[in-house]
Amino acid sequence: MTQITLKIDDSIVETLGRQQIETKIGEWLKELKRKIDLQEAAEELDGLQLSNDPSWQVARNLAWDTYKHNFDTEAQ
Repeated sequence: MTQITLKIDDSIVETLGRQQIETKIGEWLKELKRKIDLQEAAEELDGLQLSNDPSWQVARNLAWDTYKHNFDTEAQ
């Protein structure tokens, strides 16, 4: 684990308290990490061509066969 030292104005520490500041910074870092992970996943998904994937085509057809009755009444 890496330790980072931050300079925080004394009035902020007095108002919020050290523990609350540490908690909020920890939460912010977790959220930042989640956003970075999501961005990386989105970049990986950009390269996928599901329409050319035989497994995806089988799954799509199976899903349509399973649920197409939900749309029969709307077409009439």
